Amino acid sequence: MTLVIKSLGTTAPSGAKKLYRDALVVNGTLFHVDFSNRGSLNNFNIRKDSLVYDLSRESSIPLGITTTGSVNLISDIDLTLTDGKGFTLENPNLPVNKNQGLYFNAADLMSYLVNNQPHCVWVGWARRKINADDTNNELVRSVSGGDYSIKNIRSNITYNTLTPTFGGGSYQIPINEGELFQFAIEFTSGQKNKVYLNKNFIGDGSVVSSGFIPADKFGLFNSNVGTPTGAAFYRTFIEDLDVSGRKVEDILQKDWQYVHGIGQFEGVEKRPFVDNY
Repeated sequence: MTLVIKSLGTTAPSGAKKLYRDALVVNGTLFHVDFSNRGSLNNFNIRKDSLVYDLSRESSIPLGITTTGSVNLISDIDLTLTDGKGFTLENPNLPVNKNQGLYFNAADLMSYLVNNQPHCVWVGWARRKINADDTNNELVRSVSGGDYSIKNIRSNITYNTLTPTFGGGSYQIPINEGELFQFAIEFTSGQKNKVYLNKNFIGDGSVVSSGFIPADKFGLFNSNVGTPTGAAFYRTFIEDLDVSGRKVEDILQKDWQYVHGIGQFEGVEKRPFVDNY
């Protein structure tokens, strides 16, 4: 069966809800990518120089944020998403270089975070491969020029630990090899970050978060240690809670149901990374 939608050139009535590109995007979403959503990638293509699109742009652009991404490789080796539509740099022939990976030109996003220091949350979905060859993966790293030490958005993953940093505050989250997990870090200026795993609150950061500092981009798997091969990153978003008015617990519960096709999303096909690496 083929479904055809015909536009009659009409507009939505005043007060109608805006249609976004992902079920979790709302007014206040600053950035959102899901590699299993065709809106993020053209035909799921992650070859050299492939473009990656922000699913939140109907929400973020009115806030002055335009984020663009591309796959940056130093060779013409083809990469593909995992079976679960996860992004990874898994290819034994890929040369080691810290300047390759998936980079987002995120000067607007970083400026927004620096200028507003908003009450916000960063959510991500990932999985560590069982018996991976390497001991450490650099999942995410924010960068300012050539400075790779920026702690705005950052996370490393080892065999059994995820260490995300958001707004200068970090936390070690226990994980299990081979298991999909949802993590979230809630930032409030002048307080310790709140940390969540699989929609549940698990604790506060050990120190008060230092806040966001100037940066111009962030990347996935841009490792200066070695070519990361042991993890896949599926979905991530950042939301300004001051703008959206939502509670983190409600966001994570809705995100969990959407990804698994349950609850209010019963009947919606679950994301492919639920059952596949």
